[in-house]
Amino acid sequence: MDDYKFIQEIEQDDKGISFDEDRFIVVLKRSFPWIFFLFLATIIISFLSVRYTKPLYESSSVLKLNIKRDASVLGLQEYDEEQQFNSLSSEMELLKSKLFFNKIIDALNLDVSIYTIGKILLDERYNNPPFTIRKIIKDNRVYNIPFRVDVINTKEFNLSYEFGGQRYESTYNFGEEIQTEYFNFEIQLTEFYQHGIQDNEFYFYVYSRQYLLDFIGKNMSVEPLNLNANTIQISFKGYNIHKARDLVNAIDTIYLNYTKAEKNKANAQRIEFLNQQLESTEQRLSDFENYFESFIINNKSIDLNSNLSETIISLNSLDSQEYLVNKKQIRIEELEEEIINGNQINLVISDYKTLPRNMIDEITSLNELIEKRESILISHNENTLVYRKWSEEINTLYNRVKSFVVEFNKELSQQLDLINEQRNQLESKFVGMPSKNTEYAKSRRYYALYEGFYLSLMQKKAEFQLAIAGTVTDFKVLSGASFPSEPLKPQKYIIYGIGLVAWFVVSFFIIGIGYLSFDKITGIQELERLTEIPVLGTVPFYFAEKLKTSKIIIQEESKSAISEAFRSIRTNMKFILPEKEGIISSLSSTVSGEGKTFVGLNLAAAFALSGKRILLMDMDLRKPKFNNIFTDIPKEKGISTILIGKDTVDDCLISSGIDNLDLLASGPIPPNPSELIMSERSDSVFSDLKSRYDIIFMDTPPVGIVTDGLLVMKKADIKIYIIRPEYSKRQFVNFLAKINDLHEFQHLYIIVNGLKRTKGIHYGYGYGSGYYREARKPWFSRLLNS
Repeated sequence: MDDYKFIQEIEQDDKGISFDEDRFIVVLKRSFPWIFFLFLATIIISFLSVRYTKPLYESSSVLKLNIKRDASVLGLQEYDEEQQFNSLSSEMELLKSKLFFNKIIDALNLDVSIYTIGKILLDERYNNPPFTIRKIIKDNRVYNIPFRVDVINTKEFNLSYEFGGQRYESTYNFGEEIQTEYFNFEIQLTEFYQHGIQDNEFYFYVYSRQYLLDFIGKNMSVEPLNLNANTIQISFKGYNIHKARDLVNAIDTIYLNYTKAEKNKANAQRIEFLNQQLESTEQRLSDFENYFESFIINNKSIDLNSNLSETIISLNSLDSQEYLVNKKQIRIEELEEEIINGNQINLVISDYKTLPRNMIDEITSLNELIEKRESILISHNENTLVYRKWSEEINTLYNRVKSFVVEFNKELSQQLDLINEQRNQLESKFVGMPSKNTEYAKSRRYYALYEGFYLSLMQKKAEFQLAIAGTVTDFKVLSGASFPSEPLKPQKYIIYGIGLVAWFVVSFFIIGIGYLSFDKITGIQELERLTEIPVLGTVPFYFAEKLKTSKIIIQEESKSAISEAFRSIRTNMKFILPEKEGIISSLSSTVSGEGKTFVGLNLAAAFALSGKRILLMDMDLRKPKFNNIFTDIPKEKGISTILIGKDTVDDCLISSGIDNLDLLASGPIPPNPSELIMSERSDSVFSDLKSRYDIIFMDTPPVGIVTDGLLVMKKADIKIYIIRPEYSKRQFVNFLAKINDLHEFQHLYIIVNGLKRTKGIHYGYGYGSGYYREARKPWFSRLLNS
């Protein structure tokens, strides 16, 4: 029996791998309820997502980064030596630093937020708070926990909260100070609250500074827009559109003011240095003036030797040179000390005239690097790679500047040696000159020099003060904080689009998996690809009613499609029936449910209506069918009792009610149906029946389940095999081909039963090709028609 069971190991024909439109249509129809359900689910989920997702808004502004220092109101030259903030990355890091976030928090009142309790979502009351809160926080655990306020009336409210795992709830008056060991609150109603008109349930939070820092850092973004134009975009995301816009405006204002103050820091340091120099110079001038006063009082005269004017002029020149050289050496020593201490080297105005240009350039570069290194400490620590890289570059510049200083100091020493040598030669000529006159003249020279230096310092101080007064930021707000009309999230069209794409993809996989896993025969075309066994005809699906059992539906006067189908099969069979009396035709299938009994009843009736003497036998001795179809057929006799000799054929023959059509039931279920079919008694019974009837139709049991059907098929002259589309599996056809090759059946034909799409297809005798066939329509047209 195992040899004839459903053979699952038989592989499909390679041709079945190609796309089958009929199979696709069947799978699409079967999957349509799921696809439609998924479509509704997708629309509902998308709608709920849009409806109940809290709108997220984004406000943004555009800044152009540049600094313009304009002190030309009085025609003064601008001195712009501070660090240049032209690097977009540096400015962006500044904007995203906690230092800047703290300035935003200090400038805005963000530590308390009040929310209205909705059915699902909370709505922040930012611009229209129903009440104000004055607070003193005694325990840091109070931060970031929700406090619920239920307004009872315009005088009273209920405050509830959970703290330390315990719930607290109490009623208070508005304006009353609420004192606990954790906090002090005083809540006052505002003009924005209208009792009875709006909701009376609220939440408020008191946020910690760390929470606010994280909140700003999470929702604020700074991105470059145009590197060539030095423009950046500052954006802030928030659930309250007004709060997001106010934060962007505050960021712009705070940034511009902070940048302006930073740009003036270097000039302020220069003014402080000039004040120190002015104070020192004033003290020296005061000492010289006291000396001159004492000299006049003590000597009663200030007249000097006029005949030594040329020598004095020369000495004056040498003194001036020596002074300048000494001043340079003093300045060099100061620079060496600053280099040794690793401090920033502050250049004075005179340095630009006295020091070599290459040394000035190196010191300027060194100061810029030091300022940049200090600026990155805002967002980096000293152990980061960026800070260490800047430090390495600064050390390299320090060494280079130090080498310049040493070389320049040597040159100054040589100049001093030369000046001293020249002075000694001149002074040797004035051994007899009164020492007081010489000292007086020398003091006058120094006084004049310090007086000129003092005036120069005053002038430079005035210029730097004017530069600070005239400093204006050229950081322009190209686009102020926007007021978004549409939320950033949820974007309903994108959500619906994603939903539809997801529905399409899932539907595609459902149909694809269904298509790949669908192993049923879909129609004639697929059957032709799988086997070369001729198709005798097709029987359309019976839509008139749902049959619980098979019955005869063909009528002599009927012109229905199914009646015409059986007549067409009857005509086709006339071409293949052998020229002899008493032809036996078996009706078989692989499994039950494929309609062999239904086809047998109506095909027998079709032949009977044509005048042929027809006998229809129920050869399923294991599971009789006729007793369920014809209620007047006795169960105690039939083929089984005939084969054991208990009854005769005449005793068991039953009229069907149709002329020329008799029925022979299977009778009681025997214990050995296969042995009865193979017995000699069965051959004599079939010989007797052949002499009585023109055609004998035998309804056999499924050949894929039991061997009885194959035994009956061997006795038949015409073997008819029933295939039901969308029910019979493709392996059934392979199974039929295998048993056909194994037993070498002659006159084996297929009848397709229950075909739902038969329009324009007429099959007759041959290898499955009809006499004519309409043009095949596209699959989508056939889907609509079906």
